[in-house]
Amino acid sequence: MTLERSRGRHHAHPSGHRPRRRAGSLAAWSVGRPVGRPVARSAALATVALALTLLSAGCLGGSSNTAATTDEPATTSAPPATTTAPAATRTVRIYVVRDGKLAAEGREVPAGPAVGSEALKALLGARAFDLTIAAGVATVTGLGTLSPEGQAEIVATLTQFPTVQAVELDGKRLTRLDIEAVTPQILVESPLPDARVASPLRITGTANTFEASLFVDVLDAGGRILSHKLVTATSGSGTRGTFDVQIGFDTAESQPGTLYAYESSAEDGRPIHEVRVPLTLLP
Repeated sequence: MTLERSRGRHHAHPSGHRPRRRAGSLAAWSVGRPVGRPVARSAALATVALALTLLSAGCLGGSSNTAATTDEPATTSAPPATTTAPAATRTVRIYVVRDGKLAAEGREVPAGPAVGSEALKALLGARAFDLTIAAGVATVTGLGTLSPEGQAEIVATLTQFPTVQAVELDGKRLTRLDIEAVTPQILVESPLPDARVASPLRITGTANTFEASLFVDVLDAGGRILSHKLVTATSGSGTRGTFDVQIGFDTAESQPGTLYAYESSAEDGRPIHEVRVPLTLLP
């Protein structure tokens, strides 16, 4: 009976003793209880706190991964510079009176069909004029009364062109025969002063010399004769003729030079009617 009563009240331990709870054995005591819930809640709170801290720092401008920006004026690229090709030009002769005689000089004028008008502009400068050319006659108006020298310059300048045989000025029609008084016995028309020339040198012009004869020399910088030639014009001895010849010369380097044209006196052979044209001689 006693044994049955104790079995109804207690479950016997295999060792015969009841197990005791030892102090500090929390892990063993917690087995079977929901211990994960408090840990997850703490982790979530920590994450929220960290997010708030970062957000606050970002709003205050303390974020280290935000690139600093500065306001700079916008730069505008200038449009590419445009270059204008220089206008085409050509060299023409004008004729001016020097020491009472005509001489040819070169001028640069715009290239184009109105070369006669451009040559006259180069001769007259700022003076206004009107020019018409028809049937071989150039009519110039608007210049008022001109001196004989002024008329000769215009006539010689315009009649260099093959389409002009005469010039009408002040109601008078003039040709080169009418300006013979101011035309030198030897008129060199090419080369022009200060031209750069190489061998062979072409020489053109008009002459009114004894028996249509004249000489041309090419001189170096020291005045030494590099080349010498006898030239015969198409006419002479009172009738003006033309000449067109070539003359060769040798020079080892570029240097100043001179074309020297003259007539030999029939009396004593000395040079007369001398013309000097400054040049640059090229090798």
